[in-house]
Amino acid sequence: MNQFYTYYKDIKIAYYTFGNPKGKAVVWLHGFLEDSRMWTYLLDQLPQSFRHIFIDLPGFGRSQCIAYVHTMDEMADVVMAVLRELKVRKAAFIGHSMGGYVSLAFGEKYSESVRALCLFHSTAAADSPEKIENRNRGIELAKKNPQLFARTTFQGLFADWAHDLYKNEIEEQTQIAVSTPLQGIVAALEGMKIRPDRTVLLHFAPYQIFHIVGSEDPVFKGHSLDDQLTAPKVKAFVLKAGHMSHIENRKDLLPVLREYFKSL
Repeated sequence: MNQFYTYYKDIKIAYYTFGNPKGKAVVWLHGFLEDSRMWTYLLDQLPQSFRHIFIDLPGFGRSQCIAYVHTMDEMADVVMAVLRELKVRKAAFIGHSMGGYVSLAFGEKYSESVRALCLFHSTAAADSPEKIENRNRGIELAKKNPQLFARTTFQGLFADWAHDLYKNEIEEQTQIAVSTPLQGIVAALEGMKIRPDRTVLLHFAPYQIFHIVGSEDPVFKGHSLDDQLTAPKVKAFVLKAGHMSHIENRKDLLPVLREYFKSL
């Protein structure tokens, strides 16, 4: 991957590119406590005919923080700033967890610039009152010990059986999680808890939406996503995984991604 920087409100934003500069653009957006390095496990399987763009969202990786609260809408504006710098007029999106929230915000605000959207272990629903309270507790815990919060939270995203099978990969990504600055952690939590419900996009968006979920995801338990998976604009895929199928189940994930690329 080639690394670049752009500026948004005088704040440095890091992004990386891979593949054909003249190909159709695919924007990859990482989740909470991650950065663009989460995608390295898939890199050698990506079609080089596309122009892959990996963005470190504000407060993560090599991108700086913007404010005390990073709303999903402002993160979407950051993504647009990168696309404008690259002169990309239309792109497909793959957003993991929080990156899915940002993709949806982008898809609502800049629908004419979206070719397709893939929610990757994410949801179009707003936070429930219980989830908001959990985020508030997380903010307080992070302020006391950000590294412990990051380690505990990140390692809780995997299915129980994955911890032994993928010990090295999990520890590698945990080190990235614990390096997240406190401001980045808090700003993202504050932004996620106030994001609006965007399930209407699953019914009326002017583009197709792939929705990839894990059958053992500790974040979205039981049948909480069933209504989203049967929405008119959605093509759904359920994989044997927790919240992190790019580590837990690449074998079944890669054919889904190939189908997504083929649809573009």
